[in-house]
Amino acid sequence: MTRLTLLSPLPGWVSPLDEVPDAVFAGGMMGDGVAIDPTGTQLVAPCAATVLSVHAARHAVTLRTDDGADVLIHLGIDTVALGGAGFAVRVAAGQRVAAGDPLIDLDLDRLLAGAASMVTPVLVTDADAFEVVDRHPGGAVAIGEPLLVIAPRAIARAAADAGDGAAVARDVVVPLAHGLHARP
Repeated sequence: MTRLTLLSPLPGWVSPLDEVPDAVFAGGMMGDGVAIDPTGTQLVAPCAATVLSVHAARHAVTLRTDDGADVLIHLGIDTVALGGAGFAVRVAAGQRVAAGDPLIDLDLDRLLAGAASMVTPVLVTDADAFEVVDRHPGGAVAIGEPLLVIAPRAIARAAADAGDGAAVARDVVVPLAHGLHARP
């Protein structure tokens, strides 16, 4: 793979991650990408991929592209507290999806009434292996429009080929009532 274009999985308004009203996402601790304030009621796959996981509270899905990049889509902020209310999952872990396939249906009215925000981060979580090389400039976006372009990191590929076994670790304090629940 040289580059992969991730398409917008939601219609809405694109903003940079640093504007997300959550320190973990805004600080890039979960990965690089953009956020969408959705105006539609269905989340679709941004590319061909395999569903790695759907969170038990139905508010987040992680996909693995055919080239091995992990993409996390986290619907809203503090939506884990809703316990799945307002989300109808249409896929399961291990399922193959094509770009545009439905992943989760949203009851947007219910979610807007119960969530801190419906701003939805769309992230590439494996920053050691992949990087965002282009992104939507912000503003209105429709489902299926280009959102992010990702590419493998040359350094990561060289390190993997060398088999040096190097590891990177970081301690992070997460002062959130529900802890860190989005899992890449």
